[in-house]
Amino acid sequence: MQSQAESDEDDHFQSSPVLDAPECVPLESVTDTGELQAQLRNNLASMFLKMHSVLHVSETAIQHIVENLAQILSLSKPLVRDSVIRVFQEHGQSISNAVFKESVEAVMQSSVFVSATTKGAELSTAKRRKTFVQTNYLLVMLEHYTIDSSGHKAVYVPMLQMIQCLIILMFLRRFKKPNYRHLECT
Repeated sequence: MQSQAESDEDDHFQSSPVLDAPECVPLESVTDTGELQAQLRNNLASMFLKMHSVLHVSETAIQHIVENLAQILSLSKPLVRDSVIRVFQEHGQSISNAVFKESVEAVMQSSVFVSATTKGAELSTAKRRKTFVQTNYLLVMLEHYTIDSSGHKAVYVPMLQMIQCLIILMFLRRFKKPNYRHLECT
C-alpha cells in the first residue's frame, strides 16, 4: 500500500508545471500523421530532458535506458509477427511473404521511440539529444565573463531576451501562426 508521503510526491510530479510539456497538443486534435509524429518526438525529447534536469538522472543512465528499451522492443518483433498473422487470418486474407515482412517492419518502425532512437537518429545519443533540445527548445544559456585579470568571473543570465521571446511565442500560439517553433530568439 502506498504511504501518504509517496502519494503526495506522486501528486506533486503529476501536477508540476515543470513536468508539463508546454508543446503538448491533445492527440485527438492532430489529423496529420507527420505532425503527430513530430509532436510525439518532441514529447519523447521532453521526457529525456526532464529525466536529466528535473529527476537528475545521469546521461549515462538515460543512454542505458534507451538502449535497453530499444533491445526490448527489438526482441518483441516475434510478437508483432504473430499479431500481424493473426489479424490477416481472422479476416481470411492471405499475403505474400514480402508483404508480411514489410507489414511487420512498418509496425515496428511506426513506434516513435524506435524511429527516434535507432542508430543515427536524432535522439539516439546524449550528444544528439542535446543538439535536438538546443535546436527545438527555448533555453536560457548562462554567459560566463571574466571581470578582471585576477580571474574573478561573473555569470549573466539573459532573462530579458527570454521573456521577450516567450511573449512573442504566446502571441503567435494564441493566433495559431504557423512555423512559430522555428522563431529565432536572440
